[in-house]
Amino acid sequence: MAERPTVLVVDDDPHLREIVRFALEQGGFRVDEAADGRAALTQVDRALPALIVLDIMMPELDGLAVCREVRRKHELPIVFLSSRDDEVDRILGLELGGDDYLTKPFSPRELVARVKAVLRRARPAPVPEVEAPAARMQSRGPLRMDAERWRAWWQDTEVVLTVTEFQLLATLLRVPGKVFTRDELMNRVYDDVVVSDRTIDSHVRRVRQKFASAGGDVIETVHGLGYRLALPERRARPRLWLVFAAVGIAGFALTLAGLAFVRVYDNQLIRQTESELIAQGAVVAEVFRERLRATVPEGAYGRERTAPWPFPIPDDTRLRPILPSLRASDASLPPGDTPRPSRVPAEPLSQAAGLQLTPLLEQVRAATLAGIRVVDTEGVVVASSSPALLWTTLADRTEVQRALRGEPVSVLRRRVADPEDTPLASLSRDTGIRVTVALPVLEGDRVWGAVVLTRTPMTFAKATYADRWNLTATGFVLLGAVALMSLAAAALVGRPVRALVKQTRAIAMSDPSGFEPMARPVVAELAELSESLAGMATALRDRNQYIRSFAANVSHEFKTPLASIQGAVELLRDSADAMAPEQRARFLANVDADARRLTRLVQRLLELARADSMTATPAQVELGPLLEGSPSAPALTVPRTST
Repeated sequence: MAERPTVLVVDDDPHLREIVRFALEQGGFRVDEAADGRAALTQVDRALPALIVLDIMMPELDGLAVCREVRRKHELPIVFLSSRDDEVDRILGLELGGDDYLTKPFSPRELVARVKAVLRRARPAPVPEVEAPAARMQSRGPLRMDAERWRAWWQDTEVVLTVTEFQLLATLLRVPGKVFTRDELMNRVYDDVVVSDRTIDSHVRRVRQKFASAGGDVIETVHGLGYRLALPERRARPRLWLVFAAVGIAGFALTLAGLAFVRVYDNQLIRQTESELIAQGAVVAEVFRERLRATVPEGAYGRERTAPWPFPIPDDTRLRPILPSLRASDASLPPGDTPRPSRVPAEPLSQAAGLQLTPLLEQVRAATLAGIRVVDTEGVVVASSSPALLWTTLADRTEVQRALRGEPVSVLRRRVADPEDTPLASLSRDTGIRVTVALPVLEGDRVWGAVVLTRTPMTFAKATYADRWNLTATGFVLLGAVALMSLAAAALVGRPVRALVKQTRAIAMSDPSGFEPMARPVVAELAELSESLAGMATALRDRNQYIRSFAANVSHEFKTPLASIQGAVELLRDSADAMAPEQRARFLANVDADARRLTRLVQRLLELARADSMTATPAQVELGPLLEGSPSAPALTVPRTST
């Protein structure tokens, strides 16, 4: 007679082990038992069974770890018997090397049938080797896959995939854009393992979750058909350093535009011309006054000064400064008409002094290009850098009238410019305004005449052209400084931002590095954000682990006694005649104990639900009355010992 095959039953519930033992023995097997994972490994090393019926949730060492250890040393068929009935759990158990997966509660007859089917197959290798794709590196857009090392990346972030997930994605990547049905994917991913089409949906969902945490979406659902690889074209987005550089350059350009808007440089050019005319006019006025002083007789000469001095006078009364005051935004007067001959004869003394001064003014004009005229007290030109204007009158001009009252005046007059374009390098200034300065010739409180000077200021274009090399060098230096500051700002902000992105992706993938705040964040707000992310991730992880552990334990605690009750009832119904009276009584006692266990579990769950629904509020509790009866409780009694 052939020796009966031995089946090792590994489960932490003794009632369930007894039911499985009875069913397998009735099916013609010899049964060994183990109450936890470590005991199971010890028995496997001592005597190799023909098959293992393995629970997953056990103390000491869970069933998945036992499966890995057994697969590392032996080629034993394994049938998982667990209360974890999620599709992901079933797939994980099969991928780790399980030959079959049965969930609690179960039928003992079905378990025996599955054990016999697995033993009939008796395949030497529980998990066949999967051939790698022919091409090692495959890529499309930001997706890259290494078929030899079974690794995948989205841009620069590695995405950890299981073997099945990798095969699924590699299949889609081989023909980008093609729609694969679920049957096609099952045939290519699962060789000889029979799975449901919803298993592919589960794998696709997990692949999407993993790539979403890395910032990508690689699989598109075609409703009614299947799935395809669809990588959308990534819209180009500027990097952070480029944004900072653009902001810096925009600020620089805005500053230059603001300077041009308020005409700061034009003001300087106009005031430079005004200052030059004031300096020349002061010298000419002093020379004219000295010439007159030599010929003017004793007594009153000229006009009495009636206008106050428009500029602050320092404590030293010998000083009488004339300050430039014109701005580019000042209103300009109409262009002056060509002076007409005076009907009033020039004052003889002023005329004589002016004739001596005219050759000097012609020489000055040749050097400074400024028009200079000296008028007597009636506004008649007695000296001019242009001799053709002698004996004409300027008495009708506002600036001359104010100067003859003793007030230095600077005005802007519109100029009729030459319609032809003037080269930037020429001496001609084709601006549309002219600076006019009129200075009184003062002798004490008397006005002996006035000096009128005119000059076209330098245009902005000509001034820029004249200083083009210095301005170009300065512009490059400023642009370089803006670029360096932008890069520094981008480095100070961009590096922590990239670290935050990496941290969030690590959190999404449950990487332990994501639960620690980033090192050296530089910016206080980013440091606070990183700490908040780490704290939130830790709290969510703990909460998730609590919920997962709670659900798994509750499911296990419910399904184990239910499986025991269901199995005992089925055995009592089908094999009651084959049982001894004491064995039948033991099964009934087990059913009663499991029913009481379920009752207690339901009561504890109700109490836990009430406790979780309560809102924590500050309260005070007297512990004395609660502790009075504690020493008499049997479980808390401590025996006295003599010392």
